[in-house]
Amino acid sequence: MADADEAAVGLCWSCRHARVVETPRSRFWLCRLSATDARFERYPRLPVRACPGHERGPREDDATAE
Repeated sequence: MADADEAAVGLCWSCRHARVVETPRSRFWLCRLSATDARFERYPRLPVRACPGHERGPREDDATAE
């Protein structure tokens, strides 16, 4: 299932600037770069295929990062 999720999300899946926001009914991908740079959408349309701000690394909310 993780591979399917990764394909549906795109680059945000591996970006250190992404944060997953979960509600009881949905999951949204927040771009933390949007707080300081207007070029980035707060909640980009998925899947993200190209992004000038993408930096590979563990997400803030990624429990496997530790």
